[in-house]
Amino acid sequence: MYKQFIFTLFLNYICLAIFAQAPDDICENKVPGNWFTGSGKLSVSETHFKQGQQSICWNWNSKKASLQIIDTAFSKALADKKSCFTIWIYNEKPLKDSLEFSFGKNDCSFSFQLNFKGWRTAWVMYNRDMKGTPSETMNSLKILAPVSVKNGTLYFDAMQYVTTVDPRAPMRDMQAPFIHPVNGNNTANAHWVNLLQFSQLSDFLKVPKTVFEKEIADIETIQNRYEKIVLPAGSSQKNQIKAITKSFEAYSIKST
Repeated sequence: MYKQFIFTLFLNYICLAIFAQAPDDICENKVPGNWFTGSGKLSVSETHFKQGQQSICWNWNSKKASLQIIDTAFSKALADKKSCFTIWIYNEKPLKDSLEFSFGKNDCSFSFQLNFKGWRTAWVMYNRDMKGTPSETMNSLKILAPVSVKNGTLYFDAMQYVTTVDPRAPMRDMQAPFIHPVNGNNTANAHWVNLLQFSQLSDFLKVPKTVFEKEIADIETIQNRYEKIVLPAGSSQKNQIKAITKSFEAYSIKST
């Protein structure tokens, strides 16, 4: 039952992916020529990646290490009220510390908590979520390594210097709890902006130890009705389902 439910969600994902247009991947094939680090090393890595087949690996060996990116694209953030900086970060070891992102001459900035292992993302709007105000002369980004450790490794992928987003899309989490700072709990999209707050609420419904046959049957009824709506009709339906099932099985998703 769990696999069938995940399969249905996966089908929706495939349908959306067909129409999605991926941005240029600046973290693929080579280290961008406008990336510099004075203490450490930058390299292309296949160890972890989120977009494409590679990411940029940053190994630093100093408490004051920094990564600097020079690009005039950052100056476009001021004119576009919906401008956003986006990035995916892979952290191998959780830290009670943060990365500091500083744009231009510290015109605007934000902190990204490193208390996790694996991939996390940040969608931070320049004119709403960051400290300070972007400048039309802003042409650089400095990423400051956590000061609590002398060395470390992080992987960056799917980075976009300035992109336009729907202001409702960025969502706060444990890494960037400052997203949507003004009245974010009461907006029309609070049902997902508030996921961080919801996750911190104490459980008020106990998880049942046993799932009864009637409950399983009810779930199957819902699933069957849903599939009739979203699955394609016609003689080719079975072949399409088989192809999608094969793609799904390649991910080896299992119930835990």
